[in-house]
Amino acid sequence: MKAAATRAVLFLGIVYCAVGIVFGLLAGRAASHQGLVAWRWAAWVVSAIAFGAHIVTNSSAWALRHGSPRYTYLAPPASEPSVSRSRQMFMG
Repeated sequence: MKAAATRAVLFLGIVYCAVGIVFGLLAGRAASHQGLVAWRWAAWVVSAIAFGAHIVTNSSAWALRHGSPRYTYLAPPASEPSVSRSRQMFMG
């Protein structure tokens, strides 16, 4: 794994841990069950945003390095000519 990817994974792990601890403490101090559920939902939303940002940044970086996924799929592999023939037959 490259250094940048390792840093991103470690950072995201720290974010998830911090979100769990902080929102868990806030949920534990909630005065009502509705407050507890609200804090849990807030933790879920923050985690989902962090996960989505991680996916978007990694997929855009991958696309810049390797080209679009459609081109990658349609590009004939050098080591397996039969696969490219089957792709050509499937794609029309």
